[in-house]
Order: sequence, then C-alpha cells, then structure tokens
Amino acid sequence: MKVKIGDKVICKLDNKEYTIISTTTSSDGVGKSSFRIKMENKNKNTIEVDEVIFDEMFEDDNWCDWICNSIYLGDNSYRVSYRYNNRMFEMKRANDKGETVTAKTHPDDKFDFYKGFEIVELRMKKQILKEQLKSIEELLKRY
Repeated sequence: MKVKIGDKVICKLDNKEYTIISTTTSSDGVGKSSFRIKMENKNKNTIEVDEVIFDEMFEDDNWCDWICNSIYLGDNSYRVSYRYNNRMFEMKRANDKGETVTAKTHPDDKFDFYKGFEIVELRMKKQILKEQLKSIEELLKRY
C-alpha cells in the first residue's frame, strides 16, 4: 500500500483509526532495506511497524470521489451523491430548504458494496419520509 504522512488507516485487529506520522527507510549494509511506518491513534498512542506487517494489518480509510445518482421513493426521484471507503458508506442530498441531509453506515457494520449502498439508501429514504411527514403536519396546523 502506498502511504504518505497524514493518511488515515484502520487497524484490522481493533478497527481503530490511526494517522501516519512518519516513515523511515533503513539498510542493514548487505543490500537489504526495510521501510517502517509510525502511526498514532486519537489517544496519542503510537505504534511503529514494518511495511510487511503494515500491509497485512492495516487498510486505508480514503474515501472515493462523490458519485451522483438517483434514488426513487414511490413515483418521485431524488438526486443524491454517495461515497464509500473500505468501512463506510455516506450519502447526501439537498432538502427543500437547501440544507444538506446525510445518511451513513456505522463503521462497525459488516457489509459488501451492494449491502452498504442499500443501507444508506434506506436511511436516506427514511429521512425523506420524515421531511414529508413534517411538511404534512405543518399543513394540518394551518387548518
């Protein structure tokens, strides 16, 4: 895995996020070199591992670019944008008031790409239905 300082990675053992704070390369004098990566978690605890261990035990937390799509609720179509990484899905859209509405999966959820998309799509539909219900309730108050 290609890394740079500041990258966020997830430990596969404890599912915690670490930030890469430094990298070093050293040689043993016989032509063998090693690449080490030092990381820090949110509690400021640090760990330094060899590149081979890093590749086996950590995965990157980088999000893909936002992807535009439509979701359907009844006869209505709603424009949304979604993105994903190795652990989460996130979907957003602008509501009628111009505010951004977001739906996410939880980092501890286990899913593949299709299931992750389905989860955030259902959560977004739930948000849309809540907005519609609130709008209906406001209309009823006027009568």
